[in-house]
Amino acid sequence: IVTMIKCINALLSILIIVCDGSIRWEIATKSVIFGQDARLTCHSYACSQGSLKKWFGGKRYNLLCLDGTCDPAYPAKYEMVSRESDYQFDLTIKNISLTDTDCSYTCACGFLKYTNMLVFDDFNFTYPLEVLQYSNKTEDNLFETVVSMNVYPLPVCVISFQDITFPTNMSVRNANVVDGMKFYTVDIQHIFDTERYSCKGHLKLSCEVRSIHYTLNTGKLYSCKGYML
Repeated sequence: IVTMIKCINALLSILIIVCDGSIRWEIATKSVIFGQDARLTCHSYACSQGSLKKWFGGKRYNLLCLDGTCDPAYPAKYEMVSRESDYQFDLTIKNISLTDTDCSYTCACGFLKYTNMLVFDDFNFTYPLEVLQYSNKTEDNLFETVVSMNVYPLPVCVISFQDITFPTNMSVRNANVVDGMKFYTVDIQHIFDTERYSCKGHLKLSCEVRSIHYTLNTGKLYSCKGYML
């Protein structure tokens, strides 16, 4: 009996080691952009052929997908695909947002499972430029434009008028952390001297957020007679 107990304990120890190290998911999308799709890949090399494959997760930690079929309650949110072999399968989170992060996700194959938090570090996610408001005003010969936006990381912006490009004055109003993710609320300001350059034309703000380029038309300047249209 003692020998049998020792054998059972040894087998259980081996099983625990196999379970701990034989299945794991990772973020497969190298640079996650909020508002686009993000893919998680589960590697389960000890998974038996024909075993049920599942994904759990989200804020409510529900069963999301089972063997390629996802919960009909989220028809446009999740997609499950097996890749390369029976030992790898994906969960694609469509239109990923802050509400999809800072919560647990589990991939499972048969009795094997792995759970981890979905969080992004400072280097592999982008919060795309979201314009909150912009305003223009003219006083004497000066035209001021102010654009407020949420974004991460901090953008590099210039403003152009006709064929002239000017640097902008950017200030961080808030550093926000929502569901474990950071983004900034920034104000970008430029004061344009209409007497020095021209009293009419289009102002265009251009920003780079990592490799993403954004162009915003911030206003049509017409102050030759003291008006701005």
